[in-house]
Amino acid sequence: MIEVKDWDCIVIPQNWHRSMASWKPFLKCSVKFQFYFNETGRYISRKPENQEAINKLIGFADGTLRHHKNSFRVGWNYDPHNDRFRVYAYVYKDGERVEKLLGYTEPYKDNTVIVKCLYAHYQVTFNNTMYIIPRSKNIKCKYKHMLWPYFGGEETAPHAIPVFLKWRQ
Repeated sequence: MIEVKDWDCIVIPQNWHRSMASWKPFLKCSVKFQFYFNETGRYISRKPENQEAINKLIGFADGTLRHHKNSFRVGWNYDPHNDRFRVYAYVYKDGERVEKLLGYTEPYKDNTVIVKCLYAHYQVTFNNTMYIIPRSKNIKCKYKHMLWPYFGGEETAPHAIPVFLKWRQ
């Protein structure tokens, strides 16, 4: 069982897209964190076509203030047919979006993500499985800033959705 007191809880309020987490710059070339959802991470979209929209869990703008130019995020959505969460790498590379399914999780499962920023790609490890995701070769500086939980694209959170995080730098 997960010891909840050791985790940060970031909540996306009902009818909102974003959490209230604050802006935070950093200069590291890698990030490691753990996450889990509880049962309130489950949701049914108001429009069935939006159920597969990718929500953003956590990530960073990469070498720019414009996260739709170059950025990396871990994304997720809930699959009600199989009662599990899909987990994605969600990247903007030179303004083009790239999505990669990393795997699946369920409520209260502790998941580990490690992201390393290399010259032309991100090396992403999700629960001990490594993936290579394209990264812009045009990034000239180490500047990054955190991108916090965000629900939907078109729809807002149907109820308050907590995301539980633990940083492992």
